[in-house]
Amino acid sequence: MIHGRQPGCSTVIIEGLTELKNGRGDKLLEINDLFGGRTPGGEWSNQTEANMAINCMDEDRRTPEQEAQLRKDIEQVGPFVATGSDHDGVRRDTCEF
Repeated sequence: MIHGRQPGCSTVIIEGLTELKNGRGDKLLEINDLFGGRTPGGEWSNQTEANMAINCMDEDRRTPEQEAQLRKDIEQVGPFVATGSDHDGVRRDTCEF
């Protein structure tokens, strides 16, 4: 299994991108499967769901007003992330669903 800190990981990704440039995506799909926890039998682990649940329990929850203000503040210091859309009724993060 590869992971981002393993020596040679960037080489595997570059190989996948080169393969993709030549019309194949097999290596990148393999990388996706490895990072996503897919078993050889085609089953997926629950690591994504578990990670989201743990992160949601660890985070301080913000009200819609606090979330809108946070996004305004972020856009003020980093205008390159500004979407140009209104912040009223801003979409909350995945923890709210």
